[in-house]
Amino acid sequence: MKRILCALLLPGILAAGSLHAREQRLTVGNNDFSATLQACDGRIRAVSLLDRNSGNELLAPVGAPLFEFAVNGRTVDSEMPLWDHVSTTEQKLSNQGTIVTYTFAGRKELRGLRVMIDREYFPSGIFLRERLRLRADRPGKFRLTNMDGRNRFVFPRYTLTEADGGAPTEIRIGSYGREVLPDYDAARSDDRRPNRNLATCHMFHPDIRKHNLSDGDSCEVKGPFLLVPTRRHRILTSYEHASQDHCETMLRPQSVSTLTDASQGVKGAMDPMSDDDLWFIATAVAQHDDCRTLEWHIRRGGYLDGEAIPHDTDYETVWSTVTVLEANETTADAIRKYLLHRITENTRSREPQFYYNTWGMQRDSTPNMRELFTESRISREITLAAETGVDLFIFDDGWQQAMGDWRPHAERLPRGLTPLVDSLRRHGITPGIWLSLLGIDPALDRAKEHPEWIIRDRNGVPYAAQWDYPACDLISEFYDCLLDDLKRLTDQGIRFFKWDAINTLNSAQPGLGHGGTEHSRKDRIDRYNYLLPFYVTRLMRELRAYCPDVVVEIDLTEPERALIGLMPLQEGKFFWMNNGASGYGDYSTFRTKSMRNTINTMGQLLPPELFTYAVYPHNKAPYCAQRYQINTILQAGHGLWGNLTTTSASDRKYIREMLDKARRVLKHTSGRRLRISGRIGASPENYLQAAPEKGYALYTAFSGSPAACSERIELDPQQVLGVLNHAYTTEAEGIRLDLQFAAPDDTREAFVVGNNGSGLRVLSSTGWLDRLESDGCRLIIRSGSDSHIRIRLPEGARTPQANISFTTERDGTLSLALSADRDVVLTWESDKPRAGILP
Repeated sequence: MKRILCALLLPGILAAGSLHAREQRLTVGNNDFSATLQACDGRIRAVSLLDRNSGNELLAPVGAPLFEFAVNGRTVDSEMPLWDHVSTTEQKLSNQGTIVTYTFAGRKELRGLRVMIDREYFPSGIFLRERLRLRADRPGKFRLTNMDGRNRFVFPRYTLTEADGGAPTEIRIGSYGREVLPDYDAARSDDRRPNRNLATCHMFHPDIRKHNLSDGDSCEVKGPFLLVPTRRHRILTSYEHASQDHCETMLRPQSVSTLTDASQGVKGAMDPMSDDDLWFIATAVAQHDDCRTLEWHIRRGGYLDGEAIPHDTDYETVWSTVTVLEANETTADAIRKYLLHRITENTRSREPQFYYNTWGMQRDSTPNMRELFTESRISREITLAAETGVDLFIFDDGWQQAMGDWRPHAERLPRGLTPLVDSLRRHGITPGIWLSLLGIDPALDRAKEHPEWIIRDRNGVPYAAQWDYPACDLISEFYDCLLDDLKRLTDQGIRFFKWDAINTLNSAQPGLGHGGTEHSRKDRIDRYNYLLPFYVTRLMRELRAYCPDVVVEIDLTEPERALIGLMPLQEGKFFWMNNGASGYGDYSTFRTKSMRNTINTMGQLLPPELFTYAVYPHNKAPYCAQRYQINTILQAGHGLWGNLTTTSASDRKYIREMLDKARRVLKHTSGRRLRISGRIGASPENYLQAAPEKGYALYTAFSGSPAACSERIELDPQQVLGVLNHAYTTEAEGIRLDLQFAAPDDTREAFVVGNNGSGLRVLSSTGWLDRLESDGCRLIIRSGSDSHIRIRLPEGARTPQANISFTTERDGTLSLALSADRDVVLTWESDKPRAGILP
């Protein structure tokens, strides 16, 4: 074999030759780590995962094969002398990631088979993301086969050294209606317990499990996250697929004439199902001596027995990840960084957008929820929504001609979507739209022409999916029709999609893309459920390729939603909760608490930028809980729904002011860790997202009972301009808020705004400030209540003047007494260049 020289070097990649022409060391990495594969004598070995910061090697000198799969009735693995390295390529991604692909050609009986190992890394941190792809040189030459009646496919597999201490911790995110303690780094095996806090009947929860291992023990976990400690490191692993932990399929009479929540679930003659039937990929850990072998393997549905390896595309595994946590890094911090910045290139899907959805307004008008969706009615709602200052407006169910006919309704929207989209654009609002992605009206020509697309139960009767309509099989040519529908909507100006009712439907339709009559019904169902996340994520990716500005949100508000997992987050985000603990039209704090349970339970694990929920915007008697509702969505959720015609102009003005202040801060704090203390109803219950070095922070607090307490927000006080909406005092390490909760279910908020390095600081205020703006040598202040404030001008400032009297203190600060609702303008001269305008 021709010797491979260092001329193969690419940025971040090392392919070093050896004294033997047959050996190559294939290395990726950065200043923090290197990961090396050795190709030698036809074998492929993972020989190193090196922590360059400490010099510690994570892999044992001798480990199990990196991959293993069954082809043409025989199990092959990376340790067999069957693989020749033929090329190394590199792909730079827009999210700063680099994918290096190593291609190996099969020898002997595997000649004509290509194995491609994709390894992704980033400029900093010990993070390795991997998948394996297979391709044949001609159709039908190589077939994946079962061994002992099951799929046999393992990739990757690593043997960790010095890993004899500490129990691995599994973190699930797909358990419906359960609740655990939020301290993910200190979970105990008995931390799993039913949710006794609120009746959160429309929400997935995390579930955390410890797995104690003695020498010779092994376990396999569903995850998708697993934290594995060694003597020197904490290693966080994951895989990117999707499925709920349990299928809570509802068997109810079909009643397509009634548009009620009882028509949301899946109905039909269901095949027997257990949690095992929804477990497709496992992370397995085996303890031996002082080492742990860690592997990802397919349990079911990964392929059909005898399925041909493609020749014109790739058979691919899911992506898996290995992250080594830094010394002071929490599990949640590592997950946040991964899900916000590394799993996706679609940065728009991580941007916080405040939105309005028409569904609450439509539900307020039962029983004619769809009939209410007319051009005149929605035009009015758009005008009112613009007054609230939302960024996004979503047309919900009712805009379409029929379920599965995704054209504007001919009678209710005779001019189509154009007038509504144009109105939104004039207001600077992004147009969004709802689809029940798989649903179809059986009266449509599309359904009649393609009966094979309709998913049927074991008696051959179509399942009743959302609103009791049938659903289509996405692993078929229906995919192409749906993609065309979605592209047509983007052509009409839609830039945000809410995809609803992607349920576990157990499709066993033969002759589509997941098996034929030669396969058992169970095998066809497993293959469909395994492939569904791939196809939905691919649909998102192809739609974004067609229109780069598009963002897709997956609705997870029912127990059988199949896309709960990490793969959809490669492209989109999640709508996490719908009506929650209470019914529609409930404007009370109880309903709002149930919505906030989304962030209270999930916010310390999943970044709040990844999921949305909506509250009512009304300040409606007898509850008058508008402030409570709006504070619930400022840091997560970001959604409003409800009949805006029942809000007052002052209601809408209040919402706009709050959203504007939140946006001012979120521009700097979005993506930072959300710190949560106190469960729902605690006194207090705190939420804080801060950029300490910039002097920005968004803080909200709730209390289940009257209470008084102090909250200290740690940040660089030199970078803080001041605080909006709450009295405060500047201290050596940040800001102190003295909180007074006057009644049960009271709430407070504070928007800490930075000075962008100008040095201008409003050090304290005895009342709450409504406005703080500066353009370098001028400060405008408006107080919402009578207040006394102290100001420190920037270095070099002189001869200050104001439109009210003020006092210069001995320490050089200015002292001003403000009246409520009056603008105070302070100006000064400066010996230094004029600073930039503060946002």
